[in-house]
Amino acid sequence: MKRISNLCSVIIIIAVSFLMVGCPDSALTVSESSSTGEAVSFVIDGGSVDSAISLGYGETLTFSISYNGDNSLDFECAVVDSDNVEFSDDGGGTVICADGTGTYTAPAATPSEGSLVKVKVSLDLSMDSDGSSAGFIVNGYLEVQLPDISSTLSCTTSTTCAELEPGTFCYFGECVTYEYAGVDTSQTCDNGRSGEGSGDCVGDGVDWVCTSVAMNDCVDYCVDGALFFEDSPNRDECDEDNYIEEYGVCITNDMAICMEDERSSESSESSYDDSCDGSYTCDGCSDIGGTWNLWSSSANASHGLAYYDGSIWSVDNSNGQIHKLDASGNIESSITYPNSSSLLATGLAFDGGGNLWIAKTDGPSMIYMMDASDGSVFGSFRAPGGDSTGLTFVDGYIWNAGFNDNLYKVDPSDGSLLSEYTSPGCGPEGLTYDGTHIWHTDYYSNKIFKIDPASGVAFSVGDSPNNSPIGLTYDSVNEYVYLSASGSIYRMYVGD
Repeated sequence: MKRISNLCSVIIIIAVSFLMVGCPDSALTVSESSSTGEAVSFVIDGGSVDSAISLGYGETLTFSISYNGDNSLDFECAVVDSDNVEFSDDGGGTVICADGTGTYTAPAATPSEGSLVKVKVSLDLSMDSDGSSAGFIVNGYLEVQLPDISSTLSCTTSTTCAELEPGTFCYFGECVTYEYAGVDTSQTCDNGRSGEGSGDCVGDGVDWVCTSVAMNDCVDYCVDGALFFEDSPNRDECDEDNYIEEYGVCITNDMAICMEDERSSESSESSYDDSCDGSYTCDGCSDIGGTWNLWSSSANASHGLAYYDGSIWSVDNSNGQIHKLDASGNIESSITYPNSSSLLATGLAFDGGGNLWIAKTDGPSMIYMMDASDGSVFGSFRAPGGDSTGLTFVDGYIWNAGFNDNLYKVDPSDGSLLSEYTSPGCGPEGLTYDGTHIWHTDYYSNKIFKIDPASGVAFSVGDSPNNSPIGLTYDSVNEYVYLSASGSIYRMYVGD
């Protein structure tokens, strides 16, 4: 199903008949004979599409009706569901018909009745132009396919919504467009996300609020406060942490995360602060053994590492880049990571589908899902720890290190925390999974640990080949573990 920018070929249903037609030079006329032999037609301006009409949220379609060659007829119209039942509200979109022209506007979210809706037009032919009785009403139905995403889709962050339908975010548990919630994405503002300082927002008659509504690097947008909070839950149904007593409103989970400025600032200031004495706990641990060999020192400022499809990928915090390295460790190609101006990203991992994930430690700490080919962001969510560092996938779940002594197991679909474990050291960094065990680096003790993923407990420990070990990844084909430390990349063979 193609989204339309220009419209030419459509499916029209008259009674229970279907007709697919081509496209003339200017406007498209679609006709179907009624039971009496007369012809009723939809006339739609626009360009081409080779299947049924597909409209995005908020998009508009203008049409007129021709009956038996007469283009001057008035008609009534309505929006109905796939069973031809008229919507009782605007959930299926709105249609306005007057003076022989109709305009349909798609809704801001897919109705619960389904993604297929119809524009129904009715021609009252009870009287012919000569005053004789025709004795019937002709109905026409124009099918419109909306995005296949339910407005009642459960969500806790905007990641799920953005993956299914770009341009939507999680609004009190439902995926909707920004426009639906009163967010003007053309106007950004800056007020510390306190809900004040809306003088930057332009538009008469609007009760502007300047705040962040989705985790797009916590950008502040101008929001129509009255519209945005119209559908917010009452206090009894609001999460305790999301209720703002001062304003008497419930805010979205995304907004609550982005309003944590103090936590974010403290996290950024505390990273790599020398408060850790390098101690660690690994009772009864065996020695990892093996030998680390220098593999590459050309990928400057190497931090997070990831392996996928025969290549090592490396985070370069000197320029905000992620490098794909060749077999000799030299840079083959590069993409820019999200919000790269902060130059503070350490965790890197690929999921089973080839999507690239990156953890950023600058406030607020975020985990992003990216397209490895161009760096575009599919989605993001707040990391569970104050300073997000290492990242790896274990049996479909994310393991993430927080630079506060903890390791976290996270559901990648929504960022929800599943389990939390104490790291053996006080500077948790790199993580990777070799198919059986998790490998983990500690920044201050210069140690590398092997951890049982079932319990989160370290059972083996070894020395880093250089100071400040950070990134880890596992080459499952050649059975090497790769480690970044002090700007260089080392590797150890761990096969039998």
